[in-house]
Amino acid sequence: MGQDFSKFLDGLQNIQGKAQDIQAGLKAKTVEGVAGGGLVKVTANGFGEVSDIVVDGKLLSSENLPMLRKLLLQAINEAIGKSRGLAVSEVFNAMGGPPNETP
Repeated sequence: MGQDFSKFLDGLQNIQGKAQDIQAGLKAKTVEGVAGGGLVKVTANGFGEVSDIVVDGKLLSSENLPMLRKLLLQAINEAIGKSRGLAVSEVFNAMGGPPNETP
């Protein structure tokens, strides 16, 4: 039983190490959400934390405010969606790929 428990602990340490590697990788990687044909760009990391927002100067007027809000939301949501996809991909890669689908 002692040897089995030792293998179990080794496995847990391996998983913990992979989880830390995944977290570090996700923190360092970025994705970009774009809206309005590039008028608004939002950058986020693999945790979905927004790190930058770029707005084309053409949108910076009071009459464009409703459109700017809409484009910001679109770009932010796209960046966060890509961030989630990146996180799932990184976990699958670290664990040896997506699970096999059986019919």
